[in-house]
Amino acid sequence: MPLLSDNSTSSARLSAENAEAERRLREAEDRLREAMEELHRRQRKAACGDSPPCDHADDSCVANAIGNLCQSFLLSYGVRVGIGILLRGFKLARGKSYSSLLDLKQLVSEKDLIVREEACRIGLLFGGFTGSYHALRCLLRKRRKKETPLNAILAGCIAGLSILALDDPNRRRTLSLYLLARVAQCAYNSAKSKNKFHLWGSHWRHGDSLLFSLACAQVI
Repeated sequence: MPLLSDNSTSSARLSAENAEAERRLREAEDRLREAMEELHRRQRKAACGDSPPCDHADDSCVANAIGNLCQSFLLSYGVRVGIGILLRGFKLARGKSYSSLLDLKQLVSEKDLIVREEACRIGLLFGGFTGSYHALRCLLRKRRKKETPLNAILAGCIAGLSILALDDPNRRRTLSLYLLARVAQCAYNSAKSKNKFHLWGSHWRHGDSLLFSLACAQVI
């Protein structure tokens, strides 16, 4: 019996020592991880100088801008091609040629579905705007060494030149009017959230939506 008691005591002591060793090891790993994160933060701060860090710390500014450009371009291009295919399908259905909807040569042939150039232009419009906006905002943040709403305004104004990717002046004018209405809406929402300015009736339910609909009527 005394031998069994000694063995039980030794096993309990060994288990306690193992548990304490594991706890110390986890604490050491946590301290090492925190030290590495602090080192990375200091390296990013040293690389950026006195300018505030960007919100894409895992990627460089160039990689972030190119990634946003490619993502927006592919999304816009795909949406425009999808709309073209949908309209082509409606046209075939109106002609009661339902069997041709299953024929890819009639549905997506380049002869009847000419959207390649227009889809590329729309992709360049949105992709160019997104990519140049992020690139210019990072550039202004590093040049001015501070992050202010002025950076976003300047970057958006310059990136808006991507509208030149559209070759139709009427379409550029229509889109410019629409974007002007969106800019006015953003400015109004910002002023209202800060209790600086608001129009009569804006406290109504869906009043802001009604105001925006009236503002967009100029495009029509």
